[in-house]
Amino acid sequence: MSTSSTLRVALAQTCPLNAKLFYPTGEEDPFETLRANLKDCADYVKRAKEGGAEVVCFAEYYLQGILNEGRQVSSPFYLVIEAHDQYLSLPSRFMEECIADLARKYEIAITGTIVHGTSTSLPSIPEVNPFAEEPDDATKKWSQYFQQIQSKMSNTDHLTLLNEAFFYDATGKRRGTYCKKNLWHPER
Repeated sequence: MSTSSTLRVALAQTCPLNAKLFYPTGEEDPFETLRANLKDCADYVKRAKEGGAEVVCFAEYYLQGILNEGRQVSSPFYLVIEAHDQYLSLPSRFMEECIADLARKYEIAITGTIVHGTSTSLPSIPEVNPFAEEPDDATKKWSQYFQQIQSKMSNTDHLTLLNEAFFYDATGKRRGTYCKKNLWHPER
């Protein structure tokens, strides 16, 4: 006896905004690009669901852009924090919460990748979600945190990046992960 079933999969080819050069002054929003990328992600998830998809697959780096040392430096006269874009990996847990919320809201499975930043030498990250509905207080706390760690962020030995693929089911439950082992040359 043969049973046939069809799984509708949506492929989302996004164009994520990359981080700006980051100089923590406390006045700018350090997560402006991540917020824009999360909004773009939500739009793709909504369209996938409206199109009848059960799973939406995002390409690598769809949330944070490519995170690696010095990639975005275009002018030699900038004083660049060596890990100027790697700070985007620090709130990855909160970004994943947003993905889980999208999966629950639209009742659709979501798969993609995220870069987690870990460190044993930096102070603990703020325990406040910078992607909440009204992020003003969170943004202020994160900006203060980046000011605090600025001198340490100039040494990339303090931050380890883990490029991880994930799968969230339609209830928002994380069902699987894979930490990338065969790294692209800028990730090594």
